[in-house]
Amino acid sequence: MRFRALSGRPLRVCSQFGDRTQLVGDDLYVTDMRRIADGARNHYSNAALIKPNQIGTVSATLDAIETARRLGMASMVSHRSGETTDTFIADLVVGTGVGQIKTGAPARGERVAKYNRLLEIADENPGLPYGLALASAEELAAIDN
Repeated sequence: MRFRALSGRPLRVCSQFGDRTQLVGDDLYVTDMRRIADGARNHYSNAALIKPNQIGTVSATLDAIETARRLGMASMVSHRSGETTDTFIADLVVGTGVGQIKTGAPARGERVAKYNRLLEIADENPGLPYGLALASAEELAAIDN
């Protein structure tokens, strides 16, 4: 799949702005590891929005995050419309080291619940680092094998 600008040339916004801007692909990737890999290869974005209930399983969600990470892309875990007060995505963000959550302004209960869970995690684990600890070249090579 190749996206084209109105001029007909391949769309490579990430190549032009990605070194100073995070461009997050949402509907382009739909939390699908194959689509994320295609986007990384074609420089469509430098980050993928991950919606666990969009892809359907925790395993597929973890595969999508790992694919983005392996290909040098960041990830941001997101809620979806119709969200509940379930706080799983807060734990997912911390547990995977993604470091970014998109849950909206804390204006409704389902959103506040996720922020409260993040605060609980921080209080219970004061030494926990923020975000993704970058892997060494040896660790990356082990992942590929």
